[in-house]
Amino acid sequence: MFQAGHQIDGQTELDVSKGKEDAVELETSAAISAPVKNGEEDQYEVEVNLSEEALDKNGQLEAPFEAGEKVGTAKLVYNGEETYSDLHTGEKLRTEVDVVTSSGVEKANWFMLTIGAVGDFFSDIFSSAVSVVKGWF
Repeated sequence: MFQAGHQIDGQTELDVSKGKEDAVELETSAAISAPVKNGEEDQYEVEVNLSEEALDKNGQLEAPFEAGEKVGTAKLVYNGEETYSDLHTGEKLRTEVDVVTSSGVEKANWFMLTIGAVGDFFSDIFSSAVSVVKGWF
């Protein structure tokens, strides 16, 4: 159904904090395969669940990390009306693979982290001032 390295529409990147890069691409670690009835190929989609343990409180992946780091799982979901099961076990088909980073990101040096924090500080002040002025009108 989907080859290894498949990128899910709308979830191809994950923001990175404290890294030399702002974002990293995500992909499946292995191929997702399942028997499919003819004409029902469009009834399948991939659902991504990002792991809370891999992300910080802002939903970002904190640098440094290596390529291939697991950040969640991708599960094949059937949206049709039929109920299919494994022929050997009789259990409902469940195909799940890891979602991993496609590249590694090094941690930014202390100078760049400081510059970023100062920029965020002044950006917050400016945004607050704009909100106050908009509230007057």
